[in-house]
Amino acid sequence: MITGDLTDHGTPEEFRRVLDSLAAAPLPVEIVPGNHDHYGHRHQPHPGDTPHGGGFLGAATLTRYEQAMGPRWWSADLGGVHLLALDWFSAWCGIDDTDQQRFVIADLATRAPGLPVVVLAHNQPDHDTLALIRCNAAPDGLLAVLSGHWHADAQRNVGGCHLLSTPAASFGGLDWSPPQLRLITLTSCLRTTDLRHNTIPALPKPPRSPTTSRVDAPTSPRTTSHSIGDHQHLGTLATLAGTVIAPSADTHGAGHLTRLHTSNTDGSDGSDGRVDVLWTMRVADEPVTGVLASHDQILACSHAGTLTALDPATGATHWTRHLPHWQQRRLLATPILTATGRLIVGDVGGITCLNIDTGDTVWHRDQLGQVDTLLTYGTGLATDRLAVLPLGGPTPGLTALNLRDGTLAWTDPPGTPPPSTSLVAIDGTDALLLRTAGPTLERLDLSTGQIRWRTTVTGRFSTAAPLVTDEAILLVTGDGIAHRLDPDHGDIFDRQHLHGLRPAYGPYRSTGTGAPTTPVHTPLGPMIVLLDGSIWQLGCPDGPLLVGDIASPVTTQPVSLGLNTLVVLSTDAVVHLLDINAPVTRPTLAGLASWQAS
Repeated sequence: MITGDLTDHGTPEEFRRVLDSLAAAPLPVEIVPGNHDHYGHRHQPHPGDTPHGGGFLGAATLTRYEQAMGPRWWSADLGGVHLLALDWFSAWCGIDDTDQQRFVIADLATRAPGLPVVVLAHNQPDHDTLALIRCNAAPDGLLAVLSGHWHADAQRNVGGCHLLSTPAASFGGLDWSPPQLRLITLTSCLRTTDLRHNTIPALPKPPRSPTTSRVDAPTSPRTTSHSIGDHQHLGTLATLAGTVIAPSADTHGAGHLTRLHTSNTDGSDGSDGRVDVLWTMRVADEPVTGVLASHDQILACSHAGTLTALDPATGATHWTRHLPHWQQRRLLATPILTATGRLIVGDVGGITCLNIDTGDTVWHRDQLGQVDTLLTYGTGLATDRLAVLPLGGPTPGLTALNLRDGTLAWTDPPGTPPPSTSLVAIDGTDALLLRTAGPTLERLDLSTGQIRWRTTVTGRFSTAAPLVTDEAILLVTGDGIAHRLDPDHGDIFDRQHLHGLRPAYGPYRSTGTGAPTTPVHTPLGPMIVLLDGSIWQLGCPDGPLLVGDIASPVTTQPVSLGLNTLVVLSTDAVVHLLDINAPVTRPTLAGLASWQAS
């Protein structure tokens, strides 16, 4: 099943290529259209076009799809379920939303008794349409809604209904998810149907670096590893009193937090680098993407907006809150903690201020802009009176809200490219921010939004924030190009390209180097963990040095622990503790290239 965007431009030539591919497929393939399949009028206009719609996603025409591919909505009994396929984008444009709702009512009234309903749509249906489907599918009749569009992995289970969004199959997702497919297994019992799902790679797994005993080959420092779950994508690690708080997800996708005590990886405390689990707690029905730690409370924020406050000593739950609009939420950033004990959390679909001690809502701002594929990647900053948020929708972009009541203080001018990273404080009153166009790094005044300087940097789509050192601003763009910039004027001192050890991927691409996480301060200087798991020391006179390799993908932000240890969490939910002071062969980029060639 392909849930839309069969083509890029929606032209007859592209549809012919789709039909050829479907005809050659070894299994039957069911399809529904996406927004790109209705863009033919943009690329091959003709006088009969009458596009409808507008806004961020533009308008739609229907004839090219219908002439080439057939009906845009349909139903069928297949594989033990009743498939209900809808054209989400034409409904979103207001062309036939009423017609499709009538079809839903009539179709579900005549479906075979007992068959569970699985909906196919390019995006998750709006609230009213989903409620209509649930009502007419009878109690517990709606089993799943399968979609795409977001270029990001998302999974929800609400009242037994699975809401599953799958990233693209041919290139990386906007959330740094790999090209993937979703495999669904249905098991029918007497009165129920169980649905299980897991993602599988859509492209061959890149080979690991060859192992060798050559003296000049890169070798890793002493490493201690400990598995804490089934998988983990995005999020961040936190440290507290010499311990590590790490998120993970289980085989069903539920989010957990684990607190780990780690003895010195170099054995200097008389130990053997052991890792002890102090506690593990389930905190959400979906993966955790934000972790905050303080002496009296640990906070976990999930992908869908579940907030859970835990006791640091025992992991016991202090309070839990569910933010509104769970269906459309993709929260990727850690909440802001203000000096007065307020939590600011949300995205363009809504911002909520809560009391961190009780979880009670102080204020809520709903729907600041249009919710769509442009995710909010970064965490904001709070001043004494403002919360400044790098909202990632088409509007309003960088947004400042009054901490007292959530009223709007200032926002980006119309047409400003959206932010793609967290805000990073610099010199007390200012912040650094990367924007999608360019990409462009800028320094701004947090109280007014006034721009101090803007500099276009080299590289592709980037979501990792800059790092401020004593001498410079350090920024590594999404494809591994490291920049050092002057903090006062934004001038670029130098650039160096990191290549990693294995092929990687990134948003809208399936090759190259991936750099989804921010460099980390360590006693040896800044270090960065690339997507492929290779670890590099930056700012060295002879260029970046390879200091380690865990040979597994990393998308969760690493942290430094004490003077000796870099803590890295790989996507298979394994915590790796690297002794960064251990003796190690550290080739430069030039030396590594020579080794890889040989």
